[in-house]
Amino acid sequence: MQVPVSGKEDDEGSYLFPPPAKLMFQGNFDKLREKAEGEEKYCLVNLQKRDIFHSQMLNRDTWSNELVTAVVTSKFIFWQQEFESTAGRQYLSIYPSYTFPVIDIIDPLTGALLERIEEYIAPKDLVERLSRFLDSHQWGKMGKALQVASSSALSAPQPSIPSVKGPGNMETKSRMSLEDEDAELHAAIEASLQDNPAFPPDGCLDDDGDRGRSENIYSHYTDSLRVAQDIEFQKSLEEDRRKEQARLEEQRRIERIKREAEEAERQRERQLEDVRNSLPPEPSKEDRSATHIQLRFPDGSRHSRRFLDTETLKVVLDFMFVCGADPEKHTLATAFPRKILDEADKSLKDLGLSHHISLNVEKK
Repeated sequence: MQVPVSGKEDDEGSYLFPPPAKLMFQGNFDKLREKAEGEEKYCLVNLQKRDIFHSQMLNRDTWSNELVTAVVTSKFIFWQQEFESTAGRQYLSIYPSYTFPVIDIIDPLTGALLERIEEYIAPKDLVERLSRFLDSHQWGKMGKALQVASSSALSAPQPSIPSVKGPGNMETKSRMSLEDEDAELHAAIEASLQDNPAFPPDGCLDDDGDRGRSENIYSHYTDSLRVAQDIEFQKSLEEDRRKEQARLEEQRRIERIKREAEEAERQRERQLEDVRNSLPPEPSKEDRSATHIQLRFPDGSRHSRRFLDTETLKVVLDFMFVCGADPEKHTLATAFPRKILDEADKSLKDLGLSHHISLNVEKK
């Protein structure tokens, strides 16, 4: 008998944080076990109750976590159901739970419930819990099944499915009763359980006689913790590469700025040398057409030189440049009365600069 994936009462739209559709297996519980067995993985089942916020938190935080996704996809087939859905009720009839949300690990070979996590669990804690589980279980070897409480007290209506008795009058259902209602076969199962009154060995019975008796025993070689560590290691490598790339780019930028500054300084030195060489010879003290000009710089320093009164103001500006003040950033001005001298092509005589005179070098 095939169990529907979900009932009509399922409604993902009522979830504040919807289920992780990309991570979930889409099929019923029987198909889930078949797929998990074929891929040599465990079944990871999550039963939710949408009005309990811990269910919403699992969807929001845990199932969306990158490390959780990596671990789950490496060694598990994930199946999530609402507890009131048809598939959810069928599952709870086999593996009862009073607490929601609940996360179960099922052995697909035997149907055994191997691990149960109740209520909310943070991503990091789930990764650690799944890692410990994989460390302590070997694929193909029957693990010790958990015993779960009776489903008789569950409030949701349960489908009518034949049951068998476990220890302490515990009511359990075998997977065989879900798949085949043949009376003789069911009677044989029940008789077998009566011969051995303990809880069904290592979990629910399987309808395939080869299940749980497979001659091919596979050891799981991929440890989920290593998967998570590999992801973190790759992230760390990528972060180191980004930092190294940023460091190299910054180093190249600094070296480029240094080269540009050095080139600008060499250019300035060449320009300064050209201007110095272009200055006309300084006239002698005895030359009556010479004008003695003293330049007062903003830093308090003073520089003086003699110029012919026929020479232009540009010659004085060139001298100012040779002394350390760039004409593009500085200008000359008389002191009393203060007057900006900005006519570089006029002669000193035309500007009224004769004999001895002091000029202030001012920033523009």
